[in-house]
Amino acid sequence: MLFSTLILNKIIAQKIEYVSSTKAEISHFASDNIGNFFIVDYNGEVSKYNNMGIKQQSYKSSLNGEISSISAHIPLEVFIFYKNNNRFVVLDNTMSEKTSVNFESLGLTQVTLACPSYDKGIWVYDSFDLQLKKIDNNFNIVHKSGNIPALLGFEINPVSLLESDDKIYLNDPEYG
Repeated sequence: MLFSTLILNKIIAQKIEYVSSTKAEISHFASDNIGNFFIVDYNGEVSKYNNMGIKQQSYKSSLNGEISSISAHIPLEVFIFYKNNNRFVVLDNTMSEKTSVNFESLGLTQVTLACPSYDKGIWVYDSFDLQLKKIDNNFNIVHKSGNIPALLGFEINPVSLLESDDKIYLNDPEYG
């Protein structure tokens, strides 16, 4: 995926001001609520850029494997999920590891999707038992949805998971 961004200052009285642009070959992209954006290149390096498009810091772990998803919607944290290694990492605002947990240590062997929760927890989709599960900040499973295909009456193939406005969204492109 070729990523290109054009950073513009706020529109004031219909005037748009060019600030900078960045081009990169990337696999993932995320932005936070204070104007920073994060790009993941095909070598697994996560780079943080400020709202002026200037690279600030970067992070790379050769131990965790390929990044499956990245989220930066929790203030001052970057959440990285590594599906193939069944692991997540949380970075702080300096792109240093704050938390690193293998889901198997929590008894979850087939996590296929994961996203952060606003209350410092984690939502996961466990393909072993086809359930959404909520993990609190002490790494306890505090909520289970029940078998989602059984609840819906049809099979799903979810590709993304997101918490927003006190709701959890599990996306299957076939069903929306």
